[in-house]
Amino acid sequence: MHETTRLRACRIGFVLFGVLPTLAVCAWIVWLHSPTRNENRRQEVERYLTEHCGLLVQIDSLQQSLDGTMVLYDVAFVDPESQLMVARVRSIEVVHRSGEIVAIISQVDVEPKQLNVVAEVLERQMSRLGTAGTKKVWLEANTITVKTQSSEADRTLSQVQCSIEAAKDRVMASIDWQTAGDWQTAGSAHATGSQDGPIATLRLVRDRKIQPASTSWELDCNGTPLPCSIMADYIPGLVNLGDEAEFSGTISCRHVERKWQVDLTGRFEQLDLDRMVTGRFQHKLTGNATAVLNRVTVRDGWLQSVAGSLQSDSGVISHSLLSAMDAELRVLLPSTIEPQVSGLQRYRKLNIGFSLDDGAVALGGIDNVLIYSDRMTPLVQIDTAPRPIESLVRTLAPLNRIQVPATQEAYDLLRWLPLPRQIPPTEIGTRPTYHPVKLD
Repeated sequence: MHETTRLRACRIGFVLFGVLPTLAVCAWIVWLHSPTRNENRRQEVERYLTEHCGLLVQIDSLQQSLDGTMVLYDVAFVDPESQLMVARVRSIEVVHRSGEIVAIISQVDVEPKQLNVVAEVLERQMSRLGTAGTKKVWLEANTITVKTQSSEADRTLSQVQCSIEAAKDRVMASIDWQTAGDWQTAGSAHATGSQDGPIATLRLVRDRKIQPASTSWELDCNGTPLPCSIMADYIPGLVNLGDEAEFSGTISCRHVERKWQVDLTGRFEQLDLDRMVTGRFQHKLTGNATAVLNRVTVRDGWLQSVAGSLQSDSGVISHSLLSAMDAELRVLLPSTIEPQVSGLQRYRKLNIGFSLDDGAVALGGIDNVLIYSDRMTPLVQIDTAPRPIESLVRTLAPLNRIQVPATQEAYDLLRWLPLPRQIPPTEIGTRPTYHPVKLD
């Protein structure tokens, strides 16, 4: 072959097998990082996450590497019905392997009013896992902050790890976390300033063997106080405990056929008695209290048994509540009660032990004293004989001339019907302020 022909052939080969592939790779890299391609990919990921989460997902930007790792920046999750923000995430790094998703999440801010939506999303993902090819999901977040109106009261979890795994007939989820600088709240009694504190654990299991499928969960605080306020929107009754109330202990729950089966052991601290009593009943009781619950059992949504104690160091109690306790619970009051401002009586110590079993409640205290006055003299005493549960109800709830049977059938009707307005029991007369009983 002529030398000129050989040079021409070499040049053509260099262009075909060297220059053109290099240009093709460069063009592919430019296209891979082009704004148009990234925008299309961002919209595609938004649609995918919106479809699978059930929330509107908005992504500010994303980057995808050659190994398939994708990083999402400034991700917002919005409730599609209310259009309210549920959570905002600074960044999410996602690796999707065969049947497994791994996500490293940075700086999560959750709106407290939307925690019930977060719980619904988690339960929805547990029900879907294993049916769409994905068998395991691993999530890790450095911090999750539950926002409040005051930034000083924000509640922060650190070192959060979540594992969701699908087995043959069940889906199991595990969430572990630590407290971050005592929830980043000022002046708390549990401040440690350490990131190596105890690890709290939440375990969830969705059982598919039974129909309909049921979800059970177990919470073990492991000494880590859990603020009740962050779950107040998901469990409405917690709002009555006060803004600073905290729980530490274990809870085991199972939701079967829309009925709860619950076993609880632990303690509630920083309880607001004013919110628990004054805000709900026509009596006044104030103070900062601690409740130790040795046993709480709920079956089919009804409280079956409970045992524990309630303690408070100081506060006030209204004469109307003392009168009701005397009339309904047959407690012993001093022969004379010194009148104080607005019908209120100061107390120095409240220490009430209680147990409820078989429709009866038993109360007790140190030397049978439930409440000490501000002079540390007995204010309320009681014997240990059980009282009917209706006596406790009448103590707190005001009397009404309209009466209905205390039966399951009546409850099933009243839960759907408007309650009648309160009519004072004028026909049966009013009770005295209290019945003086002189103590020996």
